[in-house]
Amino acid sequence: MAGVGATLRTPSAALLWNVSTVLTPVVNRPWLHRFAVLLAASTLGLFITGAFFTSNEERPFYSLGQFHTMVVWAVGILAAGLLIWMEKSKARMRWLGWIVLATIVVEVALGSRMDTQSPAAGAFHAFLAQLLFSSTVALALVTWSGWIRDPQKTGEGGRASLWTLSAAGLALTLTQVALGVAVRHGLIGVALHILGAFLVVLLLLTLAVLIGRQNTGRQNPGHPAVRPAANTAATIASVQAFLGFTILSLQSSKLIDPVAMIVAAAVHTVVGALTLASVMALALLIRRNLRAAARPL
Repeated sequence: MAGVGATLRTPSAALLWNVSTVLTPVVNRPWLHRFAVLLAASTLGLFITGAFFTSNEERPFYSLGQFHTMVVWAVGILAAGLLIWMEKSKARMRWLGWIVLATIVVEVALGSRMDTQSPAAGAFHAFLAQLLFSSTVALALVTWSGWIRDPQKTGEGGRASLWTLSAAGLALTLTQVALGVAVRHGLIGVALHILGAFLVVLLLLTLAVLIGRQNTGRQNPGHPAVRPAANTAATIASVQAFLGFTILSLQSSKLIDPVAMIVAAAVHTVVGALTLASVMALALLIRRNLRAAARPL
């Protein structure tokens, strides 16, 4: 308990701890969860079309711009429907639904002026899209029946270190996403982004190894979702780093088809969004199980 209390003195850890506590639902609503998953999947589709559209300098995917607009309205309708459902069911995480809907409104306002806005405004639009997708994934997670069931305690050793690493991993991944958006919109150079990629992959691999060591053995099997979540986050981050370095190596070649570069850049952006969402889910799962371990028997 002393280790957990000491860890919570850090601002980022305390913030995510409190957020996860508020997000804990009380009643299992499987259809609400399925609707939240549909919203997250639709938001991913919105992000994919947006990534191709903004990478489309030579306009081979021009039609995606119109499709992107249609998906925006679909996502907005789904978000409003989910929020109404949450309000009627008095779900404890409905404030997050309000944040998602408000973010969509801001994104629509920014996207409607994409042709006239500055690169900084475009970068902000792209960064908000990353946060929007991760927020919908969080909604899907906290309405999941596995989250609602009684959490399983983590191992006795290393609770504080797992929580510290997961909170640091989320903060570092968020920073790395922001750097990637800035590089993509020509606001900064690529050096810091490359360094951030190394740090994110190293930290997530370390966290996955630590969780794997603690969640072994009959006496401490660990939560069934934590270990796969850690492995998933580390794998996606590694793929993202590989894609980034591949794109950098290909940019100097004049033999590469421009369409292939557009596709590669868009895929890199989408995998970045998946990385942030997976790290956020991992941090929330670790915090929930740490909270269970801290409860007196």
